[in-house]
Amino acid sequence: MPVAQASVEDEFANAIQLESSGPFQTESAEKDLAAIFRRISESRYEHYSDKYSEYGANFDMRTSWKKERDTWNLAEQLYNERLATLADSEAMDLEGGEGDVPVTQNSQYATDFERVQALYRNNKSFREYVIVRDWLQEIIEGFHPVETRKGYWFYTHKSVKDNSKTPATTKQSKMGSLFASTPEAKLDNGELIANLDPDAPTRQKKAIALNDLEWEQSFIRTLYEYVRRGKMDDAMNLCRECDQPWRAASLRGNLCFFDPKLERPKDIPVDDLDSDQMCHGNINRKLWKVTCAALATDSRVDQYERALYSALSGRLDDLISVCETWEDFLWAYFICMIENIIEKVIEDKHGLYIPSAASEIRINPTKHPRNTNPKQIIDALHSHDNHNISTESNDPYRALQCAIILDNIDEYLQTYASSIESSANNRSETLRLTTHIILYLRDLGFTLPDDACNTILTSYIQNLISTGHRNLVALYTSKLPASIQPDIYAEFLVTINDELTTRQDFLKQADSWGIDVETVAKTTVEIIKLKHPFKCPIYGHTINVPTITLTSVSVPPQDLELIRSLEWIAYDKSMYKHLLLQTTAMARRFLLQGRINSAANLFNSLPMDFVQQEWTASSEKYDTEDPTQKEFEEYIKLVSLSDAYSIYESWATAQAQEPLVSRRGASVDREWLDWKKKIVGLTQRTVQLLKTNILESCWLDESLHSDEQSFASEQRNIELRQLRAVYIPDTLFLLYEVMFKTRHVMPANLRESFDLSQLVAKEDVGIYKELMKPTDTFPEGQLVRFLKLMRQSAREIMLLDQQNQ
Repeated sequence: MPVAQASVEDEFANAIQLESSGPFQTESAEKDLAAIFRRISESRYEHYSDKYSEYGANFDMRTSWKKERDTWNLAEQLYNERLATLADSEAMDLEGGEGDVPVTQNSQYATDFERVQALYRNNKSFREYVIVRDWLQEIIEGFHPVETRKGYWFYTHKSVKDNSKTPATTKQSKMGSLFASTPEAKLDNGELIANLDPDAPTRQKKAIALNDLEWEQSFIRTLYEYVRRGKMDDAMNLCRECDQPWRAASLRGNLCFFDPKLERPKDIPVDDLDSDQMCHGNINRKLWKVTCAALATDSRVDQYERALYSALSGRLDDLISVCETWEDFLWAYFICMIENIIEKVIEDKHGLYIPSAASEIRINPTKHPRNTNPKQIIDALHSHDNHNISTESNDPYRALQCAIILDNIDEYLQTYASSIESSANNRSETLRLTTHIILYLRDLGFTLPDDACNTILTSYIQNLISTGHRNLVALYTSKLPASIQPDIYAEFLVTINDELTTRQDFLKQADSWGIDVETVAKTTVEIIKLKHPFKCPIYGHTINVPTITLTSVSVPPQDLELIRSLEWIAYDKSMYKHLLLQTTAMARRFLLQGRINSAANLFNSLPMDFVQQEWTASSEKYDTEDPTQKEFEEYIKLVSLSDAYSIYESWATAQAQEPLVSRRGASVDREWLDWKKKIVGLTQRTVQLLKTNILESCWLDESLHSDEQSFASEQRNIELRQLRAVYIPDTLFLLYEVMFKTRHVMPANLRESFDLSQLVAKEDVGIYKELMKPTDTFPEGQLVRFLKLMRQSAREIMLLDQQNQ
């Protein structure tokens, strides 16, 4: 059973993790990010190539991975070259000069070979042009070369030999001509050539044998394909193996002249030179180039032979006639530009050897102007007459390749980031590629536009989230500036609805990548709070009393999300103070809306070790100026309210279950006694919580208010006043209900219900002040309502006293 292949995102992320795990040396093939990314792309390309060849599918994926592989190949070579150039430049600055160069490009003794070598050593741009050319030759896919054939024009040679023996009459040849495809060819009645020299078909305007013609066309096409791939040695070897050494010599004419006697190291005498260090190369290279150009313009010659010598001579016109792909055209432009640069360097200076003149050979002028830099070439392809080529120039992969070639990556990134922001570019493949180009260049030390890079990285992170690669988000978030990491990662955490352990794992991942976990957790809570905005009731002349929802009612989903958001800041004890602040703020919010159930759920969700010893210890020595102490005191008061309402709900449920008095009997009596025992216990507990913990405790009074002059502090003070105005009266009436309704099972409660008037009148607890405040239900306040209850209790006491007399 085949092993499942890891996701592309995971493979690229693993490379980033390798880079981040320790020192990263770009000269190491195993630790060069571009090399690793190239190998990943190569693996994917081969994967889809196998499926493509077997099933004829996945063509688009195969093409995309080839382009990505080629892009990483280009980036690796060019940026390593640029890094090396920077290092050499810094080294020269430290040494204070360029060092001793025995023979330079400008030396009168330098041969053509040394001039070109000096150009390569000293000209950064030229080195990059050569790298691009070699890259274009390397990335082209393979082809099937022609089979090697011994014997020059075997079938033609046989026919010529036979005809020389029987010259009387010859049959009219039905053979085609090597040049029959061209309108300029004029054959003499289709007769075969009489001589076997290479120029015979052109000179005699006659044909070669059809079998030779077909093989010759394939042979020349193979030579061109070898040159297209930079395999000049293979092309010359093929010529020799096929008994065409003259053609190998014609290809070898592009080698620059070299004389080791002039360019040997100073410490090696001339007599000590090896035999293979004798003069070689073409001293008449200019003459050879003009000859190649003349051949390339001859319309009678096969188009691939013309293209072959056009490439060697730097003549663009006939070379692009056989180009098919965007890469073919780019290669044609670059190889011609390089050849023209070499030609200019050789022509500008003459050494001891004077080449032959080439002015007598006339060739047609080229239609295309000479391009002197890659920018002109790229612009030419963008505006090319061939619609397919101009269209392919806008391909995302090729746009990035052009930016790398032109060393214009900043502009590319800014343009790409703008396209993302305008939703004009949403291809995940190019987004991944561009993201890792940024990380690669940053790792090399290149400075990139921050805003554009951050936009692209953020988009990739969002793509990882949407595609389910959540375990990679922390890694890529860590590559953003520290100032925006918390916001980006918090936006991700907002989407996590998993269990607590999973949430904590994501925070651990962030911590392991150096992200500020505390800020992330706090930001996450704030984002979730913004999803569910709360408008605090205005504390004014009239109190808006909400409908109270007890704990038996389910907590609304939005409240559950808010409650669970605090799990993020419960991750570490160092954030417990902030958790305390958020808990009290959220509890106030729930209680102001009457949702006792949500508040109770909130308090129950807190960690078991939430209450810190330092908080409880400081509460014994209460300091009104300590904000944490005030928050903790408020927390205790709010929990007390939640507990009081919870026990009240239990009491109300039990009270409603009192057995009917009309059903008498032993079993009923036992049931009633059991109920009485239960209700007495619940009543005592409820009275304690409502009276002692709330009404007699100065619940949320002014002592908990903050003196800080800030909007948050003022808002908190308003909420505390509002809560007191709502829950002090409600708690009082609940307490009265408990006492009055249990007067039959707990007779003392009747008088205690009446004694509540004394509690209300106490100045220190200030209950009467809250009863006097007008509400939306009781515009005149609730004091009259309370007095009616007192009259009810007084009447019951009087009736009971009369019965006892």
